[in-house]
Amino acid sequence: MRLSSIQIYNQALGGIRNATSEVVNTQEQIATNQRVNTPSDDPTASALIINLETELERSRQFQRNIDRIETFLQRGETQINSIEDAIDRVRELVIQSNGVAMTPSSREAIALEIEQKVQELLGYINSRDENGDYIFSGYNSTEPTFLESDGKYVFQGDAGERFEQISNGIILNTNIVGKYLFDEINMTNVLPDLVPSKENSSLAQIVELKVKDIELFNQEMIPAGSDGYIIEFNPIDDVFPPSPNFKYINASNGSVSGNIVYDQSFGINSDSFSALTTETPSPGDRFFLKPKSKDNVLNIISSIGKTIKEYEEINDQGESQNELFDNFVSSALEDLSSIQSNLRISQSDIGSRLNTLDNTKLNQQSLDLISQGLLSDTRDLDYTEAVSRLSFQTFVLEAAQQSFVKVANLSLFNFLRSIS
Repeated sequence: MRLSSIQIYNQALGGIRNATSEVVNTQEQIATNQRVNTPSDDPTASALIINLETELERSRQFQRNIDRIETFLQRGETQINSIEDAIDRVRELVIQSNGVAMTPSSREAIALEIEQKVQELLGYINSRDENGDYIFSGYNSTEPTFLESDGKYVFQGDAGERFEQISNGIILNTNIVGKYLFDEINMTNVLPDLVPSKENSSLAQIVELKVKDIELFNQEMIPAGSDGYIIEFNPIDDVFPPSPNFKYINASNGSVSGNIVYDQSFGINSDSFSALTTETPSPGDRFFLKPKSKDNVLNIISSIGKTIKEYEEINDQGESQNELFDNFVSSALEDLSSIQSNLRISQSDIGSRLNTLDNTKLNQQSLDLISQGLLSDTRDLDYTEAVSRLSFQTFVLEAAQQSFVKVANLSLFNFLRSIS
């Protein structure tokens, strides 16, 4: 086969180009310390590298989720521990208030400290995270968990629960629901709600409601159950001499009892409770009295403090009053136990979730090590082998260049020039 000069040149140049390309490719591998820099280097390995990098990036997102949730739960756990410490102090104060050496002034001091503890608890419960969101407010995280209004504390959060994925196949509840933790606590000291009807002709409102005997009140509420009683004001001539008076209507069965004379200075008054009004109700006005067996943490503790203050003179009121106060203290301690029981359940739940986060984190780190090892085996360069290969490829390139110089001189004109 005859070869033209141009074919010889092209073949020689092609060899140089190929050798140069191999040298450049190896130099790039050494510079990046990666065996696969483009998909064309190794299509199969390149697909595996993409899958492994995607998996590792997903794992990093899981890790960020875990760290964020862990910080949030630890913050909530710290606040709950502080809340429990404050309630322990309230328990000590309640027990102390029933001591034989108590005086009205010392009980008033105890009641004042309990109210201070209520404000302290309000601060703990209304705590925020690093983003300024209220920890215990559920979905309604931009609003304080509790708001004080007219001496009462109103829960403003909700029961919303957030869930986040912390690994493949594991989704975890990430927040602490204040609705279950601080609101609707079961109470031994069952307190009443007394609300005027919207259809009343007068503007009489309840301004002060006191339970004088909680056990007697509970007994009186039994016949009406959860429906409670309707307190309805009668015409003034239903009693003699004519004056404002009212009766009780059992809301569950409609039975009626009493035409009880009303005195504005004493308000709606019975053996078990009393309620002062802003003005004398008009005939036909109604008030709805219902038992309240659940309340929030702050109202319960605030009520305990107020009751202690109301009993500041018990040493001068005889054995029967002392027995009532003993019963109150027993009920108050049971209510505090209900609160603490809720707190301990929450602490256990938080601890369980923190353990899940720790275990998931360790498991994810182990999986990451496997993925990183496989990624390194697939993508990373064997530096020693690459340097040896570069040395050989450089030798080949130099040989190709030298060969091209000699081949370039093998032309008829050069031959004729040499013999002339």
